[in-house]
Amino acid sequence: TNKDTGSFIGYFNDYLESLKKSRNAGNYRKCKTILNKFEDYLGSRDLTFDEFTLELLKSYERYLLTKGNTTNTVHANLKVFRMLFNKAVVEDVIQPQSNPFLKYKLKRDNVEKTFLTEDELKNFENVDTPIGSKIRMHQEMFVFACYAGGVRISDLLQLKWENFDGESIKFFIQKTRNHLSIKLPNSSLEIIKKYKPSDGEKASGYIFPILKSDDDLLNPD
Repeated sequence: TNKDTGSFIGYFNDYLESLKKSRNAGNYRKCKTILNKFEDYLGSRDLTFDEFTLELLKSYERYLLTKGNTTNTVHANLKVFRMLFNKAVVEDVIQPQSNPFLKYKLKRDNVEKTFLTEDELKNFENVDTPIGSKIRMHQEMFVFACYAGGVRISDLLQLKWENFDGESIKFFIQKTRNHLSIKLPNSSLEIIKKYKPSDGEKASGYIFPILKSDDDLLNPD
């Protein structure tokens, strides 16, 4: 609908609607936040593709940095803008030469990653927390994820008993959209057994009961 108006903001909103319809909740929320930040910068005015110049792009970069965004956060935000411009070129909304990212290089800082040592993980595992408390569950979830090879929180929260066969977990990775099977070490198996019903009832729902079983996790709202 925005091919005729040339509105970049309208085109961005159309993209958000497509994410919403495809029930891509994670990307929808991320991109909605990015658009909200850009609209704060613009004020109440609309912006056409022609007005989105290299100068404006550099100005917005400076604006984000003054607002406390790191170089890598700015990079992540502007990657979405670059994707939209490339998409607009493919769809013949704009001409290739109108893409300001042809003359702009995204900047990124190298970040040194640090890892817990085995002793640090053991110390964390041995902290005395009340049995049955939420903080004990959070502690055990973190330890489980570490021993299981570093399961992401988004995947950890959505692990269901149907993903567990007694010695392995098989699940769909939300971020990479791939299927994964992990054979659990004894340390992780000991934790997971604590959450299995002991009354003979068949286990169902989420392994770690943080989310509600009737939550619609694909709903962007």
